[in-house]
Amino acid sequence: MLEDKYKEPFVELHRILDCLKQKDLGPALKWAEENKEALNLQGSALEFKLHRLAFINLLKKGTKYQKESIDYARTNFPKFIKTHEKGFYHILFSQCTSLLSSFS
Repeated sequence: MLEDKYKEPFVELHRILDCLKQKDLGPALKWAEENKEALNLQGSALEFKLHRLAFINLLKKGTKYQKESIDYARTNFPKFIKTHEKGFYHILFSQCTSLLSSFS
């Protein structure tokens, strides 16, 4: 039988995967924030990609969530500007596309 200290990471991973299947990014974002140093050492963009996905999900909800999506971006993206500049072009394009579609 595995000791709890060895089982816990797998239990946590399973819980996070279940939440992702339900489109709940919260636990994955929390895990990425808690493990950002290890992720950065590996050159991982996981935290940025999760925030980008959360932002895009807000955009998909429509113009009613426009202010919330802008606030989300202002709160969560500044720390990634230097390391993920190319990703910001994608985010800005998404925002512009969302704004333009609201006028049609």
